[in-house]
Amino acid sequence: VAFYLGFPFTVFSQLSAAPMLDTIAPKDKIGYIQGLRATAMNFGSAVAPWIFGVLADLAGTNTAIWVGVGISFFAALVNAPLLTYKELRPTIKEESLSKCVLPGEDEEFIERFLDGDFLSPEDVSAIYNIN
Repeated sequence: VAFYLGFPFTVFSQLSAAPMLDTIAPKDKIGYIQGLRATAMNFGSAVAPWIFGVLADLAGTNTAIWVGVGISFFAALVNAPLLTYKELRPTIKEESLSKCVLPGEDEEFIERFLDGDFLSPEDVSAIYNIN
């Protein structure tokens, strides 16, 4: 039961590692750092089942599961201080100019376009001043 309840947290850690590394890595080394991260994740995914299988054979399945739970909690504790870094928190993104009405544009038309409403051929030709 512990294994099945804890497994989603391994997915969350894999999803959160890449953006954190992007934030702290030098811009010219992001690809290299992400390659190391992917290598470590894939190596762990390849080796861990064998290691835990050997452990289960030697000490029992329950012991192997609880060792995995302990390792997961230890990893969470080691990574918890990263939550205090301002650089690793979500940033507030400014609204893109492509998603707002610019001076001189027809506000109603732009809102219809951004909402995905149907635009008639006449409306579209008016954008490009096609007669």
